[in-house]
Amino acid sequence: MRTLPTREHIEWFGSQYLRSPADLLDFRFSPISGARFQRITSSLDNNSRIRSTRDQGEAYANKLLQAGSLSLTSVRFNNVIHGFLSFFPLMEQGRDAIGLIGSVLRRVFYDKI
Repeated sequence: MRTLPTREHIEWFGSQYLRSPADLLDFRFSPISGARFQRITSSLDNNSRIRSTRDQGEAYANKLLQAGSLSLTSVRFNNVIHGFLSFFPLMEQGRDAIGLIGSVLRRVFYDKI
């Protein structure tokens, strides 16, 4: 039997990171709450299809595009769970994601030198 997280689960996990309800609007907890999308020049949105926050990740990527992000890589990995990256020794999608992250970091930090 597969159980999806409930709203109560999500709220409990969130409460482990928050000091107060005001932190919900802090861009470090919720990047989509940031008002300065046009200042973000490069980003990677790496989502899995089976993820409770997938829609928020994709909405964030869309906000970046609308703000004119110069370099956005947005990828949804299908048929994998949240945290699939941790299983890279066992999953091809995890290895692909590691390679993608490496190529984005190389482009952002190395190729600009």
